[in-house]
Amino acid sequence: MCAGLLRLMQVATVVAIVGAAEVRAGSTLIIGNYPAPNDGTLSAVASHGVGVSKAVGFTMPGTSYHLDSITLRLMEQVGSTSSLTVELFGGTTTPSGSPLVVFNTPAIPNIASDVAFTPLTSFTLQSNTTYWIDVTGTSDVLNGIVWYASLPGVIPTGIAASAGARFDSTGGGLSALSPSTVLNTYAVNGSLDLGPSVVPEPISLIPAATAAVAGLSVFGWRRRRSRSR
Repeated sequence: MCAGLLRLMQVATVVAIVGAAEVRAGSTLIIGNYPAPNDGTLSAVASHGVGVSKAVGFTMPGTSYHLDSITLRLMEQVGSTSSLTVELFGGTTTPSGSPLVVFNTPAIPNIASDVAFTPLTSFTLQSNTTYWIDVTGTSDVLNGIVWYASLPGVIPTGIAASAGARFDSTGGGLSALSPSTVLNTYAVNGSLDLGPSVVPEPISLIPAATAAVAGLSVFGWRRRRSRSR
């Protein structure tokens, strides 16, 4: 009976600790224009001899979300040596400041494909705030990596609102980005923070539960010792 009670107290302690973990809802489409009906046009995001950059913006609703991932419809030319950088910026009408998030750089397929990028650090998309996904790269060939768009363009929709698109082919950086009418195919996914999960036992009881487990352990040891004498 003592052993059974000991196991029960141990389980209760673990459940109480784990119960305090943060819980998030399933991933939600923040904004996007999938499914793409076609790949009728494109923007170069890595090319030879010029610095090219494309950015798409969105304004968050009145709720903040954790940034889970983004998806871009990309292709890299066969045999090319290209690199790509994908970053998230702030800015009301155009990307500005320092990058808020840098995304991983997976291999880009040699056919038009939906490529998922995940943030290298945790980030929360704040409510009523505008963000920009900026994609830029280098290549040893013309149009080494391209970002597809449908023709006619599909306006991105979701719980966020589109802030338009920007493009530059001069290598001038963020300040040189100009308005673009090409609506590249992308999606942004995030999840709500639901706060701490339900805790079966108040956190304040954990020390008491731990002490009780320790006391039962000592009691069991003393009983076994007395029997062995």
